[in-house]
Amino acid sequence: MSSGEAAIGAMQTLARYALALDTRDVEALVKVLAHGVRLTRDGEESDGIEAFVDAYRPFFETELLGSRHIITNLIVDETRPGDITVKSRFEASMFTETETTRIIGSYEDDMVLVDGLWLVQHKRNFVEWKLQLPPATSLSPI
Repeated sequence: MSSGEAAIGAMQTLARYALALDTRDVEALVKVLAHGVRLTRDGEESDGIEAFVDAYRPFFETELLGSRHIITNLIVDETRPGDITVKSRFEASMFTETETTRIIGSYEDDMVLVDGLWLVQHKRNFVEWKLQLPPATSLSPI
């Protein structure tokens, strides 16, 4: 697989991850995870798909009008055939009736190629900034 194909595959995986979060689709989230996935965030480690989903459960259960996760500035490095590390930046905006919260940070994801798809093997989330903003005005149905 060329480095360009790996980069496109990594972009697809991260786009599917972001969409799964924004639509609160646990099944779609699980589809981008490799067996034995590991999550590192806030200094805590979670191992396995069930633990990964459990770590996101508070987000899925939060009363939101909507959310938008934007992932950008990908740097994809092939560590060995079938394995890549993807460094990226993210912004996650969560909308309620009383405020908008924006989280800004970076990801470092190890991915493995399984049946032609790049799956997350180890996701590292680094939160760098948190902004509390006034409520946003929706211009279309969320």
